[in-house]
Amino acid sequence: MNKSSKGLKGEKEESQKQELEITVHRDMIKGVYSNLAIIRHTPNEFIIDFLFQLEGRAELISRVIMSPEQMVLFKGAVEINLKLFEDKKNKH
Repeated sequence: MNKSSKGLKGEKEESQKQELEITVHRDMIKGVYSNLAIIRHTPNEFIIDFLFQLEGRAELISRVIMSPEQMVLFKGAVEINLKLFEDKKNKH
């Protein structure tokens, strides 16, 4: 399945919006559920482990590795989306 997206929007990137063709493989279409994330970093990368925790045990669901530059853009995109979510939630 192909899908278009605007990509990550950071403070510096807002004026440079791009269309991006995204291919979603069948085994990824449903997504996965995570109720715990652990974030670590080295000088060259951020590692985010998404886990499912239940009754004192946790299973690694997905690991995402990003460059520091991509992590900054990701942080900006999360902040924007959290604000939109909270604004919408507060209107109800």
